[in-house]
Amino acid sequence: MDEFINLRRKLHTGPELSGAEHQTARRIATFFQPFGADQAVADLGGNGIAFLFDSRQPGPSILFRCELDAIPVHGQTELAQRS
Repeated sequence: MDEFINLRRKLHTGPELSGAEHQTARRIATFFQPFGADQAVADLGGNGIAFLFDSRQPGPSILFRCELDAIPVHGQTELAQRS
């Protein structure tokens, strides 16, 4: 779980606006590479990326979705995670 928390923190220290999430997509692809996805689909709607895992067992499918883009927030904060 610590790996996921660290990834989230890294992503929030370098937010990228919609349509410009190039580095974010690269970080996600690199992070998920060791998990051995059966298929990776890139460039979904621009910089989107999906990883497909097939257990080859009968049963329900599960989808996790998340946004990669940040919104421009101009508030003042001392926090490193500011997106």
